[in-house]
Amino acid sequence: MSEPLLRIEDLEVSYVDGSALRQVVKGISLSVEKHEVLGVVGQSGSGKSTMVKAILRILPPPGVITNGAVYFKGNNLLDAEGEAIRSLRWVDLSIVMQSALNALNPLLTIGDHFVDTLQQHGTQSRAECLAAARDLIDQVRLPERVLASHPHMLSGGMRQRVCIALALALKPDLVFLDECTTALDVIVEREILDEMLALREKLGFAILAITHDLPLLAEIADRVAIMADGEVVEVATIDEFREGGRHPECQRLLSELPNVSGPIRPDLLPRTLTAPDAELLLEVRGLNKSFPQPSGPPVHAVKDVSLQIRRGETVALIGESGSGKSTTSRIIARLIAGDSGHLSLDGEPIRNIRSTRCPRDYRRRVQMVFQDPFASLNPVYTIGEHLARPIKRHGVAKGREAIRKKSIELLEQVELLPAEEILGRFPHELSGGQQQRVSIARSLAMTPDLLITDEPTSMLDLPIRMGLLRTLNRIREERGMSILFVSHDLAAARYFSDRIIVMQGGEIVESGRTEDITQSPKHPYTIRLLHAASRPKLES
Repeated sequence: MSEPLLRIEDLEVSYVDGSALRQVVKGISLSVEKHEVLGVVGQSGSGKSTMVKAILRILPPPGVITNGAVYFKGNNLLDAEGEAIRSLRWVDLSIVMQSALNALNPLLTIGDHFVDTLQQHGTQSRAECLAAARDLIDQVRLPERVLASHPHMLSGGMRQRVCIALALALKPDLVFLDECTTALDVIVEREILDEMLALREKLGFAILAITHDLPLLAEIADRVAIMADGEVVEVATIDEFREGGRHPECQRLLSELPNVSGPIRPDLLPRTLTAPDAELLLEVRGLNKSFPQPSGPPVHAVKDVSLQIRRGETVALIGESGSGKSTTSRIIARLIAGDSGHLSLDGEPIRNIRSTRCPRDYRRRVQMVFQDPFASLNPVYTIGEHLARPIKRHGVAKGREAIRKKSIELLEQVELLPAEEILGRFPHELSGGQQQRVSIARSLAMTPDLLITDEPTSMLDLPIRMGLLRTLNRIREERGMSILFVSHDLAAARYFSDRIIVMQGGEIVESGRTEDITQSPKHPYTIRLLHAASRPKLES
């Protein structure tokens, strides 16, 4: 039998925690064959991303590799140092990170990212690099104008597609995908993964894919490794995985899988629907927003958008990457200015839509949870400090002990345990899913009337994702809070929302009660979204 492309033997990784070591990867042994797609699944914090960073030798402090070997084409990567390991990255091994914004340099244009990557591993001129970049950008369905843009000018999904194109730029033998499709809508996700699989057939590279999207994994993977508490508890063939696997952790993950079609499961996310005639909380009328471009005409991101949210109601705003849903939500949160339109909260008009200035009370009553939690958390502050600041600023609690007690209560509400220990950690010491729960806890500190959540569960595994939505729904019912759920996860929106609003190209193309939209869509774009989200059933 031929040597695997990648062979991991008894890999152990720990984090330095004061004077002790906290083990997070515990004796993992795995292999990836040539041209294979190996899927890795497990709940947030199970060690998936830490394992990959250790393999690539990009594990940041305080993480340390304490044991094991990682053989790539027969050579132990853990013995390679300096230029020897750097020369392998992107040429032989590449990675698409979970958080696209943090993987891109905010000072460089997208074109400069490609030039920098290609010139580091060759002698191509800038013109040759940009020509190659245009081909790569086209492969991931992005317009050429993106090359002149900076990362902050793109949507989360567009940034993620840039990272995928960069990872394929030098035709590596093995590509690591660390939740690389979490920022993508189902249509673009399908197109990109189909393109990647086609390129894999053409170029012959292998893929190690970390994902929470179990139905997608069932379609693309050859084998699946299930991780729990730093260990690989099962390696299943794709047929075994589709049938539910053998280990309880695999069965637990599959049991939380929401469905976008067919009968709804009342046990998955029990909720009480909000009455259609409930008191009006927020009204948006005729909202417009354009963004200037380095070259060419402005992009009209939001076009005459009007919507309403009633008190206690959950409204899902659905659409592909770049459809305008995040821009709309940020204008409502008064984080960016609109060009024209009207907002009112509890019947009171919000003045000057063309400015982000607004009363502190509006900031308290309308809170937002962002798609990228790490970018919204200051790396120099502990989690306790992140929570204490809004509690102090808005007078939620006074005195050190009262603030600490409130912070612990907030962490427990979002199921981030043990809360006392989490308070003393820094953002980099938490997984992506844990960071997102901190962001949600911080937003709940002010007991807002409206919580805007921009892809809040995109970085969470299925059990925690559905558990968090159950938590948010419980808080909504207890407090009478309204939620604007910005997402591309149609299955989650079906279980979580009262109504669905579908956006395409900056416009609302369809809206209605959730079951009407998901089971009897009218607009061709909604039908296309639902078709892309409907995947083969997995056993639970």
